[in-house]
Amino acid sequence: MVRSFTIIEIIEMPAEHFWALRLDTNFDRHCAAAENCTFSLLSRLHGVDDDGARTVSCESELTADESPLPVALQTLLGASKFAFVSKQQWWRDHFDEAHAASFSSSPRMMSQRAVVRGRTWLEPLTPKSCKAVYRVEIEVRIVALSSLLEQGLEKRVRDSYTRLTALTKEYASTA
Repeated sequence: MVRSFTIIEIIEMPAEHFWALRLDTNFDRHCAAAENCTFSLLSRLHGVDDDGARTVSCESELTADESPLPVALQTLLGASKFAFVSKQQWWRDHFDEAHAASFSSSPRMMSQRAVVRGRTWLEPLTPKSCKAVYRVEIEVRIVALSSLLEQGLEKRVRDSYTRLTALTKEYASTA
């Protein structure tokens, strides 16, 4: 079963500036550190779409400083570290719903059995703020654990996006 939900956050930053943070790996590292994780950029490709609009595709890894999995489960899965590999695609200069960024993240050790995927876009509210919309789907295919893991992942995703406003303000004040 797929668990779907929408998260809306108000960001106290112009939409263009917030969208530009997608290219700032220091912002990614800042957000990862707040989650007790380490961010690694694996690849980034710049291109253009059929209309000549600039696009970006990247792959990154987020590794937990301490695995959230019990030791027995880590041993069973043969995993000494817990990491998510993410793939994202977006337009550099467009951020409306028609040009939403897409993303998918899977745990490195169970990439065929669990995925968090979705789309995100921005809606300018004022010259100094915007609404960030995240449409998220979580799918776990592990017998007897799917519902429990989907609930846990949903809580983690919601908590992360809820902290985004504060993390953005914090990062902007140091940049």
